[in-house]
Amino acid sequence: MKTYVVYFFIKANRTEYLADVVVEAPTAKAACALCKDWYFKTTGKNAFRPTTKLSDEDRKWYEDHSRVKHFDATLKPNGGDNRG
Repeated sequence: MKTYVVYFFIKANRTEYLADVVVEAPTAKAACALCKDWYFKTTGKNAFRPTTKLSDEDRKWYEDHSRVKHFDATLKPNGGDNRG
């Protein structure tokens, strides 16, 4: 298993936010799917456009506009998450 940081977008109050979470999965595609599933089960909302790659330009734009949310969880494929 590899550890991936999955970046995804969430929408609230007509505003798009960049979010990230750490995921352990065999592939990047599996990590993105696990992230979408976890976020939906946790909040009942969708995680849009999950990816393991994000350009510095995009990250800087969202940080400059205070639109970044970090989740303190390490997701694993067996359905567990470690919060710490």
